[in-house]
Amino acid sequence: MNRGWRDYRDNHLGPELKDFKHFRYRPIEIEARVVGELAWVTYRYALAADIGERKIDVIGRGTAILEKRGGKWIVRLTQTGSRARRASDPPMPIPGQ
Repeated sequence: MNRGWRDYRDNHLGPELKDFKHFRYRPIEIEARVVGELAWVTYRYALAADIGERKIDVIGRGTAILEKRGGKWIVRLTQTGSRARRASDPPMPIPGQ
């Protein structure tokens, strides 16, 4: 578990992304709801990358919860889950389509 953005960036995301080659990430079907100082977002995504000889090609879903503090939106929680892309799944989305 990471504690805060810096910890996540420096000890999880950064090292992982350094190993990725041909990285592609596409959020799709983004739905946001805002109630007062809270917002939550649900979305689907596609992710593809190569790590050494291993090829990653997954689709997933995510949730983000945000809180407005001092006029700025702060991410309080994110959660994602994914699975390998199946032959019946749509291909990786192309930006702008």
